[in-house]
Amino acid sequence: MKSALAGAITVFLLQCGNAGPVAMAQDTGAIYGKYNRGVKGDPQGASYLYVLKNHRYVIVFFGGAQTGIWELSKNNLVTFTPRTPAARFQLYGRHNPDQKDSTRICFQRFSDEETFIGTIGVEMATPLLQRVFNPDPNCFSYPYVYCFPGVKKDFVFADKPYGNGDMPEASLLYPFQNLEGYNDFIAAYFTPHGEYRPFMARLTPKGLAFSEEDIAPAGAIDAEEEREFLDAFNNANPDPDTVFFNPRYNEAPDVSGDTLNYTYNSKKQAYVSPMNYTEGEEYEKDADDFNRMNIVYPFRRLKAGVSLKREFTIAPGSLFQVSCR
Repeated sequence: MKSALAGAITVFLLQCGNAGPVAMAQDTGAIYGKYNRGVKGDPQGASYLYVLKNHRYVIVFFGGAQTGIWELSKNNLVTFTPRTPAARFQLYGRHNPDQKDSTRICFQRFSDEETFIGTIGVEMATPLLQRVFNPDPNCFSYPYVYCFPGVKKDFVFADKPYGNGDMPEASLLYPFQNLEGYNDFIAAYFTPHGEYRPFMARLTPKGLAFSEEDIAPAGAIDAEEEREFLDAFNNANPDPDTVFFNPRYNEAPDVSGDTLNYTYNSKKQAYVSPMNYTEGEEYEKDADDFNRMNIVYPFRRLKAGVSLKREFTIAPGSLFQVSCR
């Protein structure tokens, strides 16, 4: 949540609280539903907020989703608390038989702060790390995939807030060893603040009020496929041992137990939908293939090493240059 917007929302909620409870029954059933958050802009950068009956919520946005729990107080103030992973960095890998002597990494949420990566161990007195994104990035597209030459055996990550300059500094380094020899990775960064902070709204007869001008009415959650999609995210473990992605690095639900719709193909090292998959479609680049889930790859979690507080040198440039200025 952006700090300025967070402050405005907090002031609004406090003002409503001082005015007394909203004149409506304390009925948690009034909150259930689907809220369109893409019209006026949401503090979580979301398209839809789903408030579910088991005190869970799901925020769906381009490239992912956020889950958490909600609580309704006696004065109709709703607090949404995200479920966040315990680790700052997570790394998942797989053997990609189509890649030869290279390492491919899809970076997720690394633009939330100034983040760095190195592809050597932490034995050096002052490791050399590279920025993942340029400072103050903007104009994003998805996904961000970088290909390194050779199969990398070691990785080290670091982060720091914007504005600290380019000088070497003491910082925590987060090392990973690629003991399995994976060559295709999902690297995820979880900032301890920003979009993962709890946020609030007030339940009113017209819907959820995120500010005085922004009141979203509740819509019905009708479609069966939408319910299945929400259940998959709602029941997901924030620290899973395996994650699933399609060929365009769009996250998929865990399909390993869905024997009715998927079978495991050992040659492709992927779960394939026999009723929908067309041979070779993972190599095509159609306009709608980002959301296509006919073939899904499992990525296994790499165990993180012990984090170290150590200075590092910042290499020139960045893996991705993202700017419209």
